[in-house]
Order: sequence, then structure tokens, then C-alpha cells
Amino acid sequence: MKKIAFIIFAVTAALFCFAGCVGEATPIFEYSYTSKEIVTPFWENEQGGYTVVYNEVVTPIRYGNSETATGYLAYEPHRIISVRDYTLDKEYGEGDYTVEGNVITVKADGSMPFIADEWLDNKNIPDEFSDFVVEGGTKYKDFGGTNFGRHVISEGSLTRTNHLCVTYAYKTDETALGFAVPTHEPAKFARFVGKLARGEDVRILVFGDSIFTGASASSVVGFEPMLPAFFDLIKTELAARYYGGDESRITVVNQSVGGEKSEWGAEQVAGGAFDASGFDLVMIGFGMNDGSLDVSADVFVANLKKIVEGIRESSPDADYLVVGSFLPNPKSVFSGCHADYVAPAAELCASLDGERSGCAYISMFEMTETLLKNKQKNNPKDGRYQYIDISSNYTNHPNDFTVRLYAGSILTKIVGF
Repeated sequence: MKKIAFIIFAVTAALFCFAGCVGEATPIFEYSYTSKEIVTPFWENEQGGYTVVYNEVVTPIRYGNSETATGYLAYEPHRIISVRDYTLDKEYGEGDYTVEGNVITVKADGSMPFIADEWLDNKNIPDEFSDFVVEGGTKYKDFGGTNFGRHVISEGSLTRTNHLCVTYAYKTDETALGFAVPTHEPAKFARFVGKLARGEDVRILVFGDSIFTGASASSVVGFEPMLPAFFDLIKTELAARYYGGDESRITVVNQSVGGEKSEWGAEQVAGGAFDASGFDLVMIGFGMNDGSLDVSADVFVANLKKIVEGIRESSPDADYLVVGSFLPNPKSVFSGCHADYVAPAAELCASLDGERSGCAYISMFEMTETLLKNKQKNNPKDGRYQYIDISSNYTNHPNDFTVRLYAGSILTKIVGF
């Protein structure tokens, strides 16, 4: 019995230590990217004292005529698990790049992708990357920066094919996350989750701006790895948990329109522009365009209230989730008063929460703001370019990594992990 116990102990110890390791045991991390890793927020991926971040988007930037390009991780890795191209099919070896602290460096004349700083300033973009590029650029509020007042807007190959997807582990107890994570609030979604648990069919309404149309998950624009929109990821996860994978049991109706503000949303609801009856969950996502146009917090929150209360007249038993927008490019004309919306919107949702119909709020702003600041802090040249790591169009649409944060945060709030 003692011998068997010793063997079990030895095997267990070996599994938690790299070959030849000395001192502190470290788990053996293997790359995995199933539906579980896609939707689980990275802060929930704790393994043996380490947090594992799957496929964080990192874009090496070449400054001037430098022989190298540098990208920045949100957290300093203890172990790099995998570095892949945007398709996730091609994996690079350790000889292709170097990592020091949270900085990953590649050679400009090597095989790995990068973006030149001038391309993001909308200058000298190679023809092969000029698809989906807005001609002429957009003027910056750059406060005297060095980019001559312009930046590129692109949904195409420039911003999608030149980034890396890095999977790594960092020490959980040595690294501050930097923001408050969304928490599971089962009481606010008891009606919706109750129907799921009883195996009843459910209907979900998605209503917001371009982010809520699905912009810009890679599948929406037609690039590998063809990640579904966040609401489709949520549908797939709920179907797997409650219906044995049968997604036909969940109906998602999307009434979102790109470029619209909360005022438009309130008008649509008040005017009966769509049938708002019979929903079990309503997800509302306005704010990106409101904030860019400096709509006051009072007006924005008043519009949100009209939207929730208006839809409630038709779907009184639905549970409601208001999702605040992620961070727009801080140096762009699209940057505005988005931060002003967070506290008032949260207070509004708390006031609208009730026994019959729950109402909760998620802010994506602080989370993405923190991740960007983490990436920028060790950049001695010009940290503004790191925004490409969280935005597919370098302006105000999430990339695949941020889309996954949307899906994971919403799932956390509703059903938890």
C-alpha cells in the first residue's frame, strides 16, 4: 500500500513539474482551445497557482526602420505555452521570437508578422493590406502626438493578419489583475436560467449598436479563425450546458444597427419598430456612439431606462442585461465620455432589478482600459499603437480576444463558471 501511494505521489509530482525543473513545481501546460477555453474568462483559468491566458492578441509594431518589431502582453508570463498566427493553425517556435518581461520581439526580416507604425498612421500601407482601409484616415485628438493627426481604420487584412495569438501562464498570486471582474448574479437571472434548467425553449433579444451586431468577430468579416459573434458563442455554450448541444432550443433575435445611439434605441422601442414580446433574456448594448458624441450621462441613462421599461411592457418576465461598451481608441476622435456612463448605468440597472424581472449591468470599459494600460506601460516609444491588440478596426470594434471577453463576462453574470 505504501509503495502504491508513493507511485501515485511521484506521478502527480511529475505532472506538475517540467522535465528537469528544480525548486518550485510548475504545472505542465498544454495548448488547448476548445469551446471551453474560448468562452471562459482568462481570470477563471487558474491551474495550480497560475492563470492561463488563451490566444491573447499581440501585435508586434515596427518603429521606423528598426530591425525588430515589439509586442506587449497584458501580463508578464511565467511560461509561454504557444505563439500562433492569426489563423491559429501556424505555430511559431521559440527561435522565431524572444520574450523578456511582457515584451515579445520578432525580427523585421523574419517569418513572423508585424505592423509598421506608419501603417497605423495611415501612411505607406502596402497594397496587400489596403483592403477595408478608410481612405484619408480620421483626424486624431492626439494632443501633439507624432502621428501627424491621422490613424487608419481597417476591418481587413492590415489589422487581422499581422497579429500573433499568444497563450501563456502567469503567477496568479504575484500579478494583480487590475480590474474588478464581473460576478455571477443568479438571483437576477433566476427566471431565464430556470427555464433553461427545466429544458424549456428560450428566446433572447439582442439590441444595440455595431458591437451588438457582431462587429467585429472574425467570422462576421470573413477571416480565419472565423470566431462567431459573442451572442452566438453564448448560445452555443448555453445549448451545451442545458440542451445537450441542441442550439435550436434557443432563438436569438438581433435588432441591433451599427452606428446608432441610445436615443435611437429608445425611439425604436417607443414606436414599436419590432415585436418585443415573448423574450426570456434581453441584452442591451449601447454607449460606444453616445460616448463618442459626448452625449451626457443623464441623457444616456434616461434612454437606457426607456429601452428597458419599454421592452418590459411586452416581455414583463424577461431578465435584462445592460452591457456597457469597451474602450474606444483613447487617441481617436471616437474617444469621449464613455467612462462617465459606468456608475450611472450600474445604478440604473440596480434600481430596475425586481422580483419578477431581473436587471444587471456589465461594464466592459474598465476591463479593456486596464488591459490596454498594462500593454502600454513598458513601451518606451509610443504606446498608442497597442490599441490594435484589443480592437479589430483600431477604432471602436472588438477583435476576437475582446469578443471572447464579452461572451465570457456575460456568461459569468448569467450562469457562472
